[in-house]
Amino acid sequence: MPHPDPAAVARPPDEQAHGERRFALVVRPAKLGGMSSMKAAVAGALAVAGLWAGAAVANAEPTPAPTPPPAPKTTIDGDGTYTVGVDIAPGVYKSAGPLDGSACYWKRLNGDTMVDNGLTKKSPVVTIDPTDTTFRTSDCQSWEMTDCSQVDCKGPSGLPPGALGPLLSILGGQINPGATAPGPPPSAAPAPAG
Repeated sequence: MPHPDPAAVARPPDEQAHGERRFALVVRPAKLGGMSSMKAAVAGALAVAGLWAGAAVANAEPTPAPTPPPAPKTTIDGDGTYTVGVDIAPGVYKSAGPLDGSACYWKRLNGDTMVDNGLTKKSPVVTIDPTDTTFRTSDCQSWEMTDCSQVDCKGPSGLPPGALGPLLSILGGQINPGATAPGPPPSAAPAPAG
């Protein structure tokens, strides 16, 4: 059977016991242009292996970039401790208040140091700073990030503006008869001409 290259010939695959295929490289001694047939066979085998491996790498699909971690949330849905900048974004948050029959508790931390905390039965507004490390909440309804300051987000205080003056006047008269509500300061009398 004639061979195209007398130095190296690949034999057809042989079936193995488990369905594997194996190729055998047969080396025949010969002299090719001053190079021993053994060197020529090894060089040829390496060239073929290099081309085959290079083709596999060239045809391989690129590895997809790892997916970035999710962005910090702007809502806090339940009790727990949330890492600022990882779990939640810094900003101004507002809750509708405590869960039924409880008081809403929250705490801002910077490491192990408490920055601020509160316990309320009203609707709290909390500014979570970028320097805070964690925010802890318990028995509060969901927190939502808002675009207002704490002053703008405050709920109603219970008293309409200006109601405190008349109320103090009434209470002052009941507590200290004859007392009057504070009013404007009396105007200063003109200084004697002199």
